[in-house]
Amino acid sequence: MDPRDGSITLADYIAMHWAPGAGGAPKTQNNRERRARLHIVPHLGELPLKSITASELRSCIAKLEATVSSVDYRRGILSELSSILEAAVDDNRLARNPMHAKSVRWPRASKERREAWSLETALRVRDVTSPRNRIAVVLGLGCGLRQGEVFGLSPEDIDYARGVLHVRRQVQAVGGKLYFALPKGAKTRTVDMPSSVAEELKRHIESFPPVGVELPWERPGRTGPRGSSPFSSTRDSVTPWR
Repeated sequence: MDPRDGSITLADYIAMHWAPGAGGAPKTQNNRERRARLHIVPHLGELPLKSITASELRSCIAKLEATVSSVDYRRGILSELSSILEAAVDDNRLARNPMHAKSVRWPRASKERREAWSLETALRVRDVTSPRNRIAVVLGLGCGLRQGEVFGLSPEDIDYARGVLHVRRQVQAVGGKLYFALPKGAKTRTVDMPSSVAEELKRHIESFPPVGVELPWERPGRTGPRGSSPFSSTRDSVTPWR
């Protein structure tokens, strides 16, 4: 390994060698970029890779503890940093990943027990939600749809005869721009639809007729075709709730 390879600063390595090939969904890429820009580069960006020691990392972790209240978010930042340094090892710019040093102690994962709302609480939230948006709560409670999946649902995805919903897409936002994407894990699915949800959907459609919406497919502003798209083009027109 040429020791000169480790003389590149962390900020330059991220910009020129790591970020361009990081991959992932647009929202994932956006989250990675934000963690690096806001929390990694300001603390360590000016250091050459070979100068990022366990001591520097312990200092960085202490700064994060003082500025980032969420333990889970701090762990996400450190996980991103470790991935960057691991890539530098793979690129023969570092002999080992300093994040693996025994003295570099990550924040402990929260052991807080999270409990689902009681049915009484969930129904109270449903009942105080505005009439136009009530259906989002109903679909979340009754069918387990995520927020983006609710926004991407079309009347054509509702099978009243079989009592099911076809979850084929979701709406995501990156930088304030909306686009259609496959559901989480890039998997479509079919879920049971209780009769109470079916009745709510019928009333909602009657009160708020669906409107056609056209958005880019897979990423904001995308214009070229993508073979993995289950649709005929990169722009999909559906009639979700508005």
